[in-house]
Amino acid sequence: MVPDIVPPDLLAPPDARSRSFRHDDAALVLDGYLRRLAAQEARCRVVLGRLGRVFLERRGQHLLGFARLGDYARERLGLSARELQSLASVTERMEQLPAIRMAFERGEVSWAQVRLLVTVVVPETEEGWLALAGGRTVRALEAAIRELGRSETAEEDDGGPHVRFRLRCPRRFLRLWREVVDLARRMAGAELSHGQAAEAIAAEGLSARSAGCEVWPDTARQPELPGDVEETFIQLERAPVAEVIPEEVEVLG
Repeated sequence: MVPDIVPPDLLAPPDARSRSFRHDDAALVLDGYLRRLAAQEARCRVVLGRLGRVFLERRGQHLLGFARLGDYARERLGLSARELQSLASVTERMEQLPAIRMAFERGEVSWAQVRLLVTVVVPETEEGWLALAGGRTVRALEAAIRELGRSETAEEDDGGPHVRFRLRCPRRFLRLWREVVDLARRMAGAELSHGQAAEAIAAEGLSARSAGCEVWPDTARQPELPGDVEETFIQLERAPVAEVIPEEVEVLG
C-alpha cells in the first residue's frame, strides 16, 4: 500500500487574490487535507496492529529485556499496553471480516467505528451492520449497539477486576480532568473509558519525561576473598562456558 501523503507544495498557502481564493474557503481546503492525513494515520494503525500481534505472540518484550509489556509499550512506542493489545485484537478481527476491512480501506467507516463493529459483527451480519453504521457518528453507533443488546460495553476489557473509587479534588481539577480525558479520546479516535484515558495520559506523560540528573552512588567495594575461594568462584563461572567451547578452540587457546 503506497502512502497517500499530501505533497508539500499543496500545503503552501495559495495566492488568494490571483486565484480568487476567499478567506472562508480555507476551512474547506484544510478539512480535505486533514481528512486525508487522518485516514493515512488510521491505516498506519492497521500496520501497527498486525506487527503488534506477532510481537505479542512471541512475547517480544521479554527478548528485549522488558519485564512487562506496559514498560516496553510506554518506553518504545509511547502507548499503553492495553492500547497495543487493542490494536492487535482489532486488526485480527478485521482479517476475519472482509467487508468491514474493505469498507475501512475505502474510507467508508472510520477506525473508531471499526473498533465498535468488530466487537459485535460476524461474517453473516457484516452488510447489515455496515448499513447501520453509514451516516452515523461514533456515539450514535455505540448507542445503537447498546440498544440492540449486542455488546455489553464498547470498552475493551483486559480480563482484570473492575474497581470503582472516588477521589476528592478541587473543582478546577475536575474541569481540567474532563478536558484532558476529552483530548485523550480524540487522540485515540475512540470513546475511551475514564480508566483507559487515565492509562493513556499516564503513558504519554511518562514517555515525555526527561531523564533525571541524579548520579547513582558508587557501589561499596566488595571485600577481597581468599585465593582458594576466589579461584573456586572463577571455575564455577567458567564451567557453563567451557561446556560449549569446541575442543579445537580450546587447543588453540
